[in-house]
Amino acid sequence: MLGLVVAAVVRAEAPLSPAVLPAPPPAAPAASAPPAGPEHVIKYEADKLTLHVTGRPLSDVLAEVAQHTGAELRGGVRTPHDVTVAYDEVALPEALHRLLGDQNFTLTYGEGGKLRAIELLGGPQSTPPPAAIASGVPPATVPMPGPVSPATFFDVMRRSQPVPVSGKLAGSLGKTTASFEELLDASLHQEDPTVRTEAIRAGLGAIDTQPELRAAVLSSVGTMDDATLGTLLRGMAGAQAEDLAQQIATGARAGELRNKAAGVLQQLRSTAQPPD
Repeated sequence: MLGLVVAAVVRAEAPLSPAVLPAPPPAAPAASAPPAGPEHVIKYEADKLTLHVTGRPLSDVLAEVAQHTGAELRGGVRTPHDVTVAYDEVALPEALHRLLGDQNFTLTYGEGGKLRAIELLGGPQSTPPPAAIASGVPPATVPMPGPVSPATFFDVMRRSQPVPVSGKLAGSLGKTTASFEELLDASLHQEDPTVRTEAIRAGLGAIDTQPELRAAVLSSVGTMDDATLGTLLRGMAGAQAEDLAQQIATGARAGELRNKAAGVLQQLRSTAQPPD
């Protein structure tokens, strides 16, 4: 018995011949590169936003948007959640509306149409405090919903009824009806003055005949002073800004809109650059 044990120990400690050396273990396969993460693109140019994000917290996305625009972000997200969106070169107000859903927001622009601030509001509308109602305060003193936000305005604009168009405007659009958004775009950017004039008139007609649209337009322009509106209009319409304000001032049926356009026109003329 002892001899078998000694023999076994000696055999275990004796060097193996090269012929019987165990082969080295195969090399582990090279680690494959981790898969590329989801596309993440945020680009802001000419007041349009390109946004491609996947599963990112909404608050983080908004912070990055503010950073790219150079604007101050005020307020907070009403209902924090992750978002996945993908769109290219969408006007900033519409892009933010798609991100925020029914949460209202306001945009503040400075000189030259530069965006200065994005302010997130508490919700689609304010609710009167229960204490004010319980105390018997007259309804007139109960806080009312604030002005129409850009998000609400875009909703109203999309819901507005198409407007019949004709003449050169119909030829330019390639159809006989136009949405208010299309009329607004033609009023601001069409090079042909006749097409611009027809678009302005059709847009004013839509405002006059569609109460919800009229209320949204008047509320939106009523919250900005003439200087701010003039700066915005100059930034969007360029050299056509004065002509646009003039046509609204003379063609609008709503007195509030006529007066506002007249004030903006005066502001534009007072700040116009003298010709070289």
